[in-house]
Amino acid sequence: AVTEARSRVEAETDEQKKAEAESILRVLEEIQ
Repeated sequence: AVTEARSRVEAETDEQKKAEAESILRVLEEIQ
């Protein structure tokens, strides 16, 4: 799930959405 989310973050072009997704991704990685 994390790798799928990461590829979605990298594909994101909207800077604000990308920043939000990166912070969510960081939380997901800490949980695992």
